[in-house]
Amino acid sequence: MKKNELKYFCSAKSCGKPVCANCVVEGHNDHEYKPLKEEYEKRKKYMRSSYQAAHEKITRAKKILETVENEYASISDSNSKGRENLTAEADRGVQYIREYENNVNLETNEILQNILSRLAKKKEQLQCFIENATECCGISEEALTGSDVIAFLSVEKTLTEKLNSFEKSEVDAPLDPIPKEDIDLQSSTTELEERINKMISDGGEVSKKPSIFSYKGLWNFLWGRNEKPERASCFQVFLSMAALFSLYGLILLKLHPIPYSRIFETDDSYSAILNSQTSLMCYSADRRMVSNNPFENIRQICCTEQSSYVYKGAFTNRTFLYKKGESVIVQIQVRDIKRYLPGLILFEFGISKGSINRKNLLGFPTQNLYGWFLKIININREFALINTEGQIVYSNIFSVLDKGTFTFSIQLNPNKTITLKSLYESLKTKKVLDETRSVKGIPKRGFMKVCDSHDAHVTIKIMNNSVAFNKSTLYPDVYISPNNKTISNTKLSSFSGSEIEGSLYQDIMLLNCRSECIYVFNFRVNSPKNMLIFSLVLTNSKFLPTAYYNVTLLSYGQCSVSKVVTSQSYCISAYKKTHSGLYSISTVEILPDEWHSLIITVQRKYQTTTFRVGAMDIELQNGFIFEKETPILRWAMQSTEDVVDIRLGNSDEFDIYTWLFYKMLPMFLFIQRHVILVISITLVVCYHDKCYQLLIEIIQYVKNDYVHQNSIADNIFTAEQIERRRRVKGLRIH
Repeated sequence: MKKNELKYFCSAKSCGKPVCANCVVEGHNDHEYKPLKEEYEKRKKYMRSSYQAAHEKITRAKKILETVENEYASISDSNSKGRENLTAEADRGVQYIREYENNVNLETNEILQNILSRLAKKKEQLQCFIENATECCGISEEALTGSDVIAFLSVEKTLTEKLNSFEKSEVDAPLDPIPKEDIDLQSSTTELEERINKMISDGGEVSKKPSIFSYKGLWNFLWGRNEKPERASCFQVFLSMAALFSLYGLILLKLHPIPYSRIFETDDSYSAILNSQTSLMCYSADRRMVSNNPFENIRQICCTEQSSYVYKGAFTNRTFLYKKGESVIVQIQVRDIKRYLPGLILFEFGISKGSINRKNLLGFPTQNLYGWFLKIININREFALINTEGQIVYSNIFSVLDKGTFTFSIQLNPNKTITLKSLYESLKTKKVLDETRSVKGIPKRGFMKVCDSHDAHVTIKIMNNSVAFNKSTLYPDVYISPNNKTISNTKLSSFSGSEIEGSLYQDIMLLNCRSECIYVFNFRVNSPKNMLIFSLVLTNSKFLPTAYYNVTLLSYGQCSVSKVVTSQSYCISAYKKTHSGLYSISTVEILPDEWHSLIITVQRKYQTTTFRVGAMDIELQNGFIFEKETPILRWAMQSTEDVVDIRLGNSDEFDIYTWLFYKMLPMFLFIQRHVILVISITLVVCYHDKCYQLLIEIIQYVKNDYVHQNSIADNIFTAEQIERRRRVKGLRIH
């Protein structure tokens, strides 16, 4: 039978082999089959692709094998060389210690032999003396105890001469001092111990002995360490002496200030306070201090002649007379007490003939007012009602609800006394709390005051039908009802507050300035609460009162300060001209609740001025401000809530020490900026291997330079050791 030609390929999974046409019909009729040559070419192409991939994989594997073998040999060789270097360095260290020990022993042996020779000679001399003297004394004793006169006289002369020679002998003279420190090896042992300890603590690196004019050498000298410093160079001596005299001079200038005006020629200039356009500024009696809040415990004036002033309160709209027996009834509600701080005053009320030029009623005695205030006694909710003479007229305890209601009647009696009564809910039951002296002067008006809203919520209501509050006397941050019968420190519905007429500012004149002038101001911001507290404006008297032409110098407000962490503080901010001619905002931290100085230097001839505050130095050039009229410094406050105290200083307060500080301030800031830049760049660069390579080359150069020195200071890490430590331990060298 003729064999059929295989023309097809059965691609079924169970077959996968070439078949003929008969087989396709008979046994593979339900299988998938393809032409044999087509399948052959396809499978041959796929197999060739796999073959090439496998062959390339073998080639890469051989290359990696070669790399592994080379790396294995390199690491083994590097480790062997490292071990050899380590052993060599260890042997060198051991050899140095042995040589040090041998040298010390040789030096000590010479000294020891000399001392022992002297001691042996002294010993022999003493033994000879003792033997001869003992024998002579024995013979002399026999002669002295014997009775033979002839025998005694025959030997007496010889024995006496011998005994006299023994007596005059200096054999019993004290021994010469023996230098034990040269033979007990204590100093040499201590020196070697210190060097070994330093080598261990420094990782094997021992530095050269410092000069006494370096900080390390000076520290060792002051603490009496035995390490002998190297001789200082002339340049080091010059720098050290210059720094020492400069420091000494600065200390003297700080302890004994020398006014700037004593050294440089300046005008006899001074500043003066202008009367404010608002009724909210307070002035000390000597007109040297001004504030937007009343001062404590000093005599002051807190209003203009056209207005009445009461801090955190308001006056009644009518006056009262003694002869009519008039009275005013007030109901006071206190609630939501935030804290029971001893000494906290919640409200005040009383009778006054005019403005109340003080922050609290309790103070220096006066016959112009009389009143009472409710004061927290302790944290146990106890309170007391105290009169202006300091006497407690009533005391009690607040409820656990942190609120209370009080009703008082202030009675003006025909006998010119004032009586305070407490009224209960019926307003008919009365209890006399206080009866005291009269208030001089006419007219007499009632006044009520409240505390800050962040301490408690206080509302005061006048119960008389014919009496109300005078809204024109209402202090800002205090609110009044539409019928003017109630005031509160919290803005309730339909309540309104007092509007400040114009801005709250204070003008200060810079007087008697012809050529060069110095003005000094001190300011303090007490417990600020708002974002912006005040601004400082420079203007001229010819532009007043509107000051339509002025220059804003700086502002004081809240800022972010970055130290270890970023925190909120208060800063002076100002626009300063940079070296490129552009302006940028510069800030410097000025802490609240502390007095700070503002120093103004005016060059009238050149129409320039310099403002110095904190670590800020601002120079201003403006011809309009410094023409013929008087320059004006305006302190513009943003609210009465933040207290700003201003004090006029004396030009002598600007001393040479302060002047030098501001002269050197640009240099310090320049160095600080560039030092930070250099350190930052160094830290960034040192994260790359180039920095390590550079460091290794420097160390290698230093090592070669000191290789001939016979000292343990030569024990510096080699470049290979540095590199190996970096790789193994992951050290970062900066």
